[in-house]
Amino acid sequence: MISPLLNQTQLAEILGVTEWTIWSLRRRNLLPPAIRVGKSLRWRACIVEKWILDNERPANEFDAELCERAEKAVASRSQKSKPQPKPEKTKKPARRGRPTKAEQIAKRGMNE
Repeated sequence: MISPLLNQTQLAEILGVTEWTIWSLRRRNLLPPAIRVGKSLRWRACIVEKWILDNERPANEFDAELCERAEKAVASRSQKSKPQPKPEKTKKPARRGRPTKAEQIAKRGMNE
């Protein structure tokens, strides 16, 4: 028997997350494979159920891999956030577009 297909809204409801989270998890390849039906994505209910059971673990279980990834992310952010030396101020480039009224008047005053 063919199991029913779940859309993104139904999958989000089953997992208890938002549709945006479903999109994000799918983009990072953390969800089971989806089936494209036209422009929509669908997931087989039996595959989603198996995926949930396979990925189930106690909430208090220590995840060394997750901690390692978090530490790397924090380290990379701290390296990026080091203050950069400020560049020296240079002359402003010529303004593009039509001159302002004040610039037109000033230019007329210089020509007279």
